[in-house]
Amino acid sequence: MNGQLTRARLPRGTFECATRLETENGRPVFGPDTPESIPGNAQYVFLLHLPRGPAFSLDILWPHRETPPRPGFDYPHNANFSEVLAQVIFLQPRGGDWQRITAPRPRPFGVEVDIPALEQPAWLSVGIPYFACQYEALLDHLEQDPAWSVTKIGGSLEGRPLHACLRPARGQSRGLFLLTAYQHYGEWAGLHAIDALMRNLPPEADAFTWAVVPCLNPDGLYRGWRGDLMHRGDALNEEHGGNINRAWNPPCLPESAAAAGFFKNTAQADRPLHALDFHMGWSSPQHSGGGLTVYHPGEIDPETDAHMRRFTEDFFKTVPIQPFAWEHSRLNGPGATPWFTRELGCPAQTVEFSRFQAHLPGSPPRPVTPDYYRNLGPQIAECLILKY
Repeated sequence: MNGQLTRARLPRGTFECATRLETENGRPVFGPDTPESIPGNAQYVFLLHLPRGPAFSLDILWPHRETPPRPGFDYPHNANFSEVLAQVIFLQPRGGDWQRITAPRPRPFGVEVDIPALEQPAWLSVGIPYFACQYEALLDHLEQDPAWSVTKIGGSLEGRPLHACLRPARGQSRGLFLLTAYQHYGEWAGLHAIDALMRNLPPEADAFTWAVVPCLNPDGLYRGWRGDLMHRGDALNEEHGGNINRAWNPPCLPESAAAAGFFKNTAQADRPLHALDFHMGWSSPQHSGGGLTVYHPGEIDPETDAHMRRFTEDFFKTVPIQPFAWEHSRLNGPGATPWFTRELGCPAQTVEFSRFQAHLPGSPPRPVTPDYYRNLGPQIAECLILKY
């Protein structure tokens, strides 16, 4: 290999986030193309475009950062991601699905990876990306579905359209579910899940209204960390670090303000039942990062708190995510889920998907797959329907 691995034109809405570091023992060594200002090792992602050609080997070297450089992102037990890196190396030939590379060899703070002979270009990734072209295909699909309406409700800081999707109940509504995803660049699992949820709602869903903003961070989706508000340090974003999920008290970024307006308007016409915000948790060998948040004791009224905790217990019986609930949310916090409870008076929780570990019924945890993430969406819809 001569190091010039990428020369083909990349499809719209896809981008590399890998950089060549050096050569060792005849193998190229790559790492994430990520600035030092990015907080937390869980925010790193890696995506490399490979041309067709003979088999070869490369190394992926992961930044070793036990303590994030910015305050507020030092999550408990957030061990260096290189310790689970071998479980999340995926290859996607053009036109195919993501397949996990099952035999990477550990090296200090990284892995050695064997790439098979490629008859066509492919992507090599840490994690399972959801590309912007998939998001556009989802919106096109929903626009052709008479059960859904798709509306531009505003724009991002860089001017990309922010879309909201509404599926009114058929007949008398039993209430309203509110869903959001992708506030942070690289948290692709939520997009996989919400895509499958919206395409595959069962007939029982017709009794409810579904209000969804499937992508709250289109700049991050279309431009990677270069467009992700979370990593900007300008004066506009000083109070919340440009983090859309920390900009809801009050909603003060274009993305959060537009989404808040959509949800408030929808809630005026129907009774809010429950809100869920999809994220991806941190990752360490000690914990998968998957789970569901609840409020700290005493934060909300006892009846709502008891209902939310019962919902959480039932959630883990239906949705194969590690049964772990963080007492995480503060009612006056800056995040999206406290805003839903404060403004709309309904239970609201953050769903954290693991970056590397799937919890499947009747079997021990195993590495994630694309289908695992996609199946979580309909399973979450089923849980909401069964509970209400």
